[in-house]
Amino acid sequence: GVPDYILRKAGPLTPEEWADMKRHPHIGHEMLRDISFLSGAAALGYEVVWTRVLDLLLAQGTVYSFALMLAAVLLGIGLGSLFAVPLAERAREPLAVLAALEAAVGALTVVSVWLLGNASLALSLARHSTITLARGLMLPNLLLGAIVPLGIKVYAQSGAGRGVGEVYALNLLGGVAALVITMVLAFY
Repeated sequence: GVPDYILRKAGPLTPEEWADMKRHPHIGHEMLRDISFLSGAAALGYEVVWTRVLDLLLAQGTVYSFALMLAAVLLGIGLGSLFAVPLAERAREPLAVLAALEAAVGALTVVSVWLLGNASLALSLARHSTITLARGLMLPNLLLGAIVPLGIKVYAQSGAGRGVGEVYALNLLGGVAALVITMVLAFY
């Protein structure tokens, strides 16, 4: 990246420092592309894992498990995107917020898989209500839904209009890659 002494310099920049500063948006652009791909990969990987765990937990076949997972994911992502638009508009450091959301999604997903994998706790939740299970799956997906508006905000700040399409495309490609990898690991 760009050295801190250049980023924090109070006086005028030398031509060499200015050349380094011109690289700064490109470095951020590349980082966001990687984050977008990995975010899509994580999202679809989570869906496969959640479906498999729910299938074991509910013992009702994959149709019900998939329907529960899909409803929680779509509702969570839709509401997360809706609520994140004002946040993205006000965020002074959208890249920092984006990184925090990614970390929170990872942590919540680990917790949700652990909870679903803890047989006695998961069975008590399942007996209580499948809605309770869906709520548990929705929280990470609310955060996943908030990631795309923030990613678009970061790209828009750099003036890269084409970048918005890249965010969606890389997110989708990451999801497809994770789906293939997760399915291969799950069945072989």
